[in-house]
Amino acid sequence: VWLCSSRRQCPPSFRPVEGPQLRLVAQAATVLTALRGAAAFLTAAAAMTVRRRGPGLAAVLVATAAVAGGGSAPAAGAGDRFDAFAQPGWRADNGAAAAPDEDIVVVLALRQRNLEFLEEHARRVSDPDDPIYGQHFTREEVNSMAGPSDEAVDVVRGFLEATPGSFRFSKGRDLVRFVCGVACVEKVFGTRLLAQRGATKPGDTKYRAATPVRLPDRVAAVLDGVSLNAPLFMPPRPKQVKLPGFEFPASGRVAPRLDPRLIAGDQFIGLRFVAYCKDGSANTKSLEEGVCAHAGPRIVSFEVVVLQAPMNQKVVILPATAEVIGDRVGNCGPDGGCREFNASVGGVQNFASTTARIRAKFSDGSVSNFSDAAEVHPVWPQAYTTPASLSRFYGIPLNKPIRHPRN
Repeated sequence: VWLCSSRRQCPPSFRPVEGPQLRLVAQAATVLTALRGAAAFLTAAAAMTVRRRGPGLAAVLVATAAVAGGGSAPAAGAGDRFDAFAQPGWRADNGAAAAPDEDIVVVLALRQRNLEFLEEHARRVSDPDDPIYGQHFTREEVNSMAGPSDEAVDVVRGFLEATPGSFRFSKGRDLVRFVCGVACVEKVFGTRLLAQRGATKPGDTKYRAATPVRLPDRVAAVLDGVSLNAPLFMPPRPKQVKLPGFEFPASGRVAPRLDPRLIAGDQFIGLRFVAYCKDGSANTKSLEEGVCAHAGPRIVSFEVVVLQAPMNQKVVILPATAEVIGDRVGNCGPDGGCREFNASVGGVQNFASTTARIRAKFSDGSVSNFSDAAEVHPVWPQAYTTPASLSRFYGIPLNKPIRHPRN
């Protein structure tokens, strides 16, 4: 059908459709579109009916769909319905069945929770203007919030325990790796596996599910998906090396002690340190309580000297206030509790020779000696990175933001 509404758009041999005729044609097109949509729906309904109700009603639906779609009902066995499940570049190997004893890997994805909340939290902790900027969740916290419910895990576990196969949950319990023979998989998941022909890669399986997976309603209700096309040999998850935190001395000095792992980025360095009081003990008071308020004069500020070359030094005064310095529980050994502080110093060039020294100024006007520059070993990541990357690289729990001079 050729529709045109103006003589400029129409070929000379066609009359333009105008006025009531245009409305009539538009109505006819709407009806035709509806019929085609109904045909597609009825065809899908027929496919589901074959699985659930048997072929009788399905034949009626297919015939009705053929009339609505202006075509004919497909003949039985026409086309290769298995190709829809094949990997691109593969084709069915003449309907060859899979070897019944060969192991197949099935991955079940359990339904996760609180995804909208976690997405919003990820946006907020990445916004420097947000009050919770930098307060990232740990992996364990994310798993506890996003992971499936205990009831869902119990349903899947009970379902798989009744099979001869083996299974293992992921750390977050949202994925299950199930291994069983071909005959077992076909029975458990109500499908048929056929061999596919094509180029394979190490770890690929040449078998594909030829029919839709069928699961009990209680199991399907707690799953987001099932993959029968997973590699036979899934690579083991690399172990995450958790670096032990630096243990600060509990006493025996007055100069503040810097963590030897200097955090460095684009034009800034991040420092972590513990303050010591005049009696040589590590400070146990928070910034709000007053640094060293329990042992004589309080510390009112810290003086940091950034060393890069004899002619390139930077001196920064850090007031001992929560607006400038971060504060958290430190590690001063099993018998010594202390407070660990963190601060960022900006305007620092990216030199691998960078190190730092620090000293404390007390409320009585006296100052401690500077810390030893050799106590710090700078480590340089790429030119610029994010708080999340710093946390991952250095094992820093970002319960409070690392203050960047740009923010």
